[in-house]
Amino acid sequence: MHQSRYSKLILALLLVLFTFATVGGGIVCIAQDSDGDLVPDDQDEYPGRNDLKYGGTLTLGTAATMRTFNTHFNRRGNDPLLLTHEAPFIEGHDTKAGWIEDYEVSDDGKVWTVYLEEGVKFHDGEPLDAEAFAWNLRQRISNEDIFSTPLRYVEKPEDVVVVDENTVKIVQSQPNPNLRPSFSDPCWLGAFETPNYDERYGDDYGTKVAHSNGPFKLTEWVKGDHMVFERFEEYSWAPDFAENPGPPYLKEVKMRVVPEMSTRLNMLKTGELDGVVDARPQNAKQFKDSEKFDIIQVPSTRILDIEYNTEEAPLDELEVRKALNYAVNRPALAKILYYGFARPAYSLFSSTSLELEDTKHLYKFDREKASSLLKEAGWKDEDNDGIREKNGKDLKFNLIAKPGIYTNLATAVQGMWREVGVRANVRTHDEATALNLIKQREHDAVVWDHAWPYYDLYYWWFNPDYERYPNMAQFDTPKVRELIKDAKSAKTFQEFKEKSNTLVNYVYENASINALLRPTGLIIMNEKKFSGYRKDGHYAIPLLHDAYSKEVYQDNKEKYSD
Repeated sequence: MHQSRYSKLILALLLVLFTFATVGGGIVCIAQDSDGDLVPDDQDEYPGRNDLKYGGTLTLGTAATMRTFNTHFNRRGNDPLLLTHEAPFIEGHDTKAGWIEDYEVSDDGKVWTVYLEEGVKFHDGEPLDAEAFAWNLRQRISNEDIFSTPLRYVEKPEDVVVVDENTVKIVQSQPNPNLRPSFSDPCWLGAFETPNYDERYGDDYGTKVAHSNGPFKLTEWVKGDHMVFERFEEYSWAPDFAENPGPPYLKEVKMRVVPEMSTRLNMLKTGELDGVVDARPQNAKQFKDSEKFDIIQVPSTRILDIEYNTEEAPLDELEVRKALNYAVNRPALAKILYYGFARPAYSLFSSTSLELEDTKHLYKFDREKASSLLKEAGWKDEDNDGIREKNGKDLKFNLIAKPGIYTNLATAVQGMWREVGVRANVRTHDEATALNLIKQREHDAVVWDHAWPYYDLYYWWFNPDYERYPNMAQFDTPKVRELIKDAKSAKTFQEFKEKSNTLVNYVYENASINALLRPTGLIIMNEKKFSGYRKDGHYAIPLLHDAYSKEVYQDNKEKYSD
């Protein structure tokens, strides 16, 4: 049973308590403030909680547009969905949501048993019980128009079994360790719609109405202009990390669609917006030292890297690749190209696992070590032209980059490599041309990026035979094939993570790839006006369970202290 329910029972008893004082020989009953929020119990709308924080509107600016709020048919633009839909697991907090009591995975990894909290509801009052949970999953399995890849091993709708009112079993034909992270993403699998919405709401569902289980409910949507979300008064199942179990303190949240970044930032400065959720480094830098604005850096699923063609000289030499990796000053790249809003990458994980124990000390900037490795491998500058050579050939190669930040990175790294006697010729191509060169294996090295929150990226990315994600490094050994096969055999998420770590460590130790940077998502908030929003989340907007308006708080404090 969720702990908030016990609190409610205790607080209900506190509501009937009074202090009796003798005044002029009589007994006067003085109403108590049993939760210490300055609001007398007989006026307390939210007994046991801080009424002073309730109220106010938070207005966020975004460039994102939505196609539909029906998550069965929407795999993009999840910013607003984080308000209306609450996933079973909370990304970045390694915890289940408040509406999940517990879950179990069978020893063979095939059967998931999910236990739901009692009393959880959708915005339209329908219960989010085992039947509703199962209905959502069965819809994905039975309707080919609904995205269902994470449930690919659930062969038929009947394999989602309702055990009792609050228990569901998910039976798979083989283990899928990525099921848990898939359940944490509202645009992937972690969103639930009110059952039979098509019968009850018809074509209006997802556009004019949408009902899920999140702390806010959609009340108005003008496409391309704005969205309004009101507090869901019956919400009481916030995750354990939230101090306020619910409902949210804020009365409503507005999201205004403003395509131009410069316009959004000006509106933030003038107070028309209280926050901007998709800021860019070059724009956010102007707020960096401000006492009024708070810049939240959200861990990104994206990693920028350089991939070496290990089949072509001189990059077929391990010592050369290692030297190139040591010669890159990643903190300088983050500071110069991202104004500090990127994290140096010392492993290949693009998710929130920023470093691995076995690789986090590898390839940290060491120009002397880079020079030493090249010298030991026989590469020396015999003619004093600044470029090393061996067997009459210069240490040079082409570095392909797409336009924009990729070319900027390539140019910066080019200069760092030149310091250790390596000539990299930067060649800028559009993505289609670059991919064609890679597929034809007519490349030496490539500046690229990958963005994927799940561990299965790694047995695609490093797989010599996987065409959809071309193996740019052409790194192919019996060991890497064995490790990919081993990762695919994992039964649990923890086992999958550990085996993926081993695969990533092996690839990185062999320096077929040079991890550069992890850009961070940027949210700018007016912290003079609002407080309590989560700064350690991994989503595109801050989690708002505890967020409140400072102005509303002060106004209420003055009102009730009189």
